[in-house]
Amino acid sequence: MGRKDRFREDWGFLEGVLNDAEDMVLALNDGDGAPYVFPVNHVLVGKALYVHTALAGKKMDLIRRNPRVGFTAYTDVRILREKATTAFRSVCGTGTAHIVEDRDEKRLALDAITVRYRSLCPRPAPDAMIQRVAIIRIDIETLVGKHAAGEEEALKA
Repeated sequence: MGRKDRFREDWGFLEGVLNDAEDMVLALNDGDGAPYVFPVNHVLVGKALYVHTALAGKKMDLIRRNPRVGFTAYTDVRILREKATTAFRSVCGTGTAHIVEDRDEKRLALDAITVRYRSLCPRPAPDAMIQRVAIIRIDIETLVGKHAAGEEEALKA
C-alpha cells in the first residue's frame, strides 16, 4: 500500500499535474488480457482530456471495441540517490474514450493542443487539418494524485 500522506484528491493539484506534464501514458484493453500502453500529447479542457492520433490504426480499433481507458501523467521527477527515493507529482485515472466527430469540438481540441505545446500550426485549425487527424476525448471518471516532495520541500513543510 502506498503512503497515504502522499495521496491527493484536490482538483487544483490534479489539474496542475495534467497541465504541467509534458506527456501522458494511455492504456487501452487489447482484448487478449494485456493492456496496450502508449504515450500521447494531451490537453485538459474543463474536466475532459483530449489527444490526437491518426485516423486509422490500433488505437482507434481498440477504442471502438472497448472505450474504457486508464491513464497516468507525471512531472517534476527527480531521483534522490542519496535518499534512495524519488520526488514527483503524478496522477492516475480512468475514463471513457470517445472518438470526436463534431468539427467544432475537433477544432477546439486541436487549437487547445496547439496552444499547450506552443505549436506553430495555424489557429484556428484549418479544415484540412481537422480532416486528417482523429481526436479522442476522454471523459474522466476517476482521478487521484500523488506527491512526493524533494528533501528541500519536505524541510519547508
